[in-house]
Amino acid sequence: MLYVYDHQANNAVGQPMVSLKADAARLVIASRLGLDQHHSLQGQSESALEEIDRLSGQSSFLSSTDASVALILSTADQQGVPFVPTDSIQIKECPDLNSAEKLLTDLAHQSGIDSLADVERSTVSSETGPAFRIAKDSLEFADAVKTLITQYNTVLVLTVPKATSKNTFGSYDGLAHQKRYVKEAPLITETTKTAPHLKATLTPDAKSNKTYNQTAPLRGILPGCFASLSACESMTRNCTGHGSCTLKYTDKDAGDLGGKCYSCACKAEVRTNADGTKKTTNWGGPACQKKDIVMPFWLISSFSVFMMFTVSWGIGLLYTMGSQELPSVIGAGVSGPVRK
Repeated sequence: MLYVYDHQANNAVGQPMVSLKADAARLVIASRLGLDQHHSLQGQSESALEEIDRLSGQSSFLSSTDASVALILSTADQQGVPFVPTDSIQIKECPDLNSAEKLLTDLAHQSGIDSLADVERSTVSSETGPAFRIAKDSLEFADAVKTLITQYNTVLVLTVPKATSKNTFGSYDGLAHQKRYVKEAPLITETTKTAPHLKATLTPDAKSNKTYNQTAPLRGILPGCFASLSACESMTRNCTGHGSCTLKYTDKDAGDLGGKCYSCACKAEVRTNADGTKKTTNWGGPACQKKDIVMPFWLISSFSVFMMFTVSWGIGLLYTMGSQELPSVIGAGVSGPVRK
């Protein structure tokens, strides 16, 4: 189970319990902790994306600081949390405690925490990042909740079973990174999906011409595959008008993840000039946003090499002419008078 307690939530009464897969629950946790950039939305269904969007809140990239978020990991033998959660999430095929501890450790490393030696005895946090705590028994759990709920605006409680399980929280970037600092709004990329950006992807307005006609350049590194046609069209702005989203392939071994890969198929742009000649422009990139400059590149490169060769040849010719001796006839004419 994953419980969310948010002081800033608009709803005073807890929302109905929802059910998500383990990797989707991980995305909710990462978004709440402000660590979206290390976790990909690829492979999530439309319904799961909508729930992730709703449960992610406003706490990741839009807040001035994310130090007001805490994550508590505990076992599932608790009879309930000592507060009314804002949201309750039932995790399908929930991983065991070892997998959950690995996830918490990776999240801590991603937030800039190098050591978690005291995480089972006290709360560990970075200078500007979220806080983490592991409480395995009921007394530690009650103490952790009582303390953190008064110090942090948002408290996440992840409860997992003690029994060994082969289930995992999915794949993600678990390597340690340099210490994080407060993110500024201009650095938000198109591929990093926080709640407001994800809403723009999922709502029907994402298919309108208004979304596709945005002139601002696409920022960040776009994925090569998208889980659905609508996600491809919205995130690439309908391939920036230089192509269309198509089903590239289907992975039959993907199971519940869908396995569908939608990507942009770029089309050449043919323009007729005033004199009747035609100019063809090719486009590439994950959103067909990159203009093919192969021909101009080779023209400039060839001209540069030719000019370098010409200048080198001219300098060499002048050097050769200056090193040659004058003919003997010219030398005799300029000699002095003969003494009598």
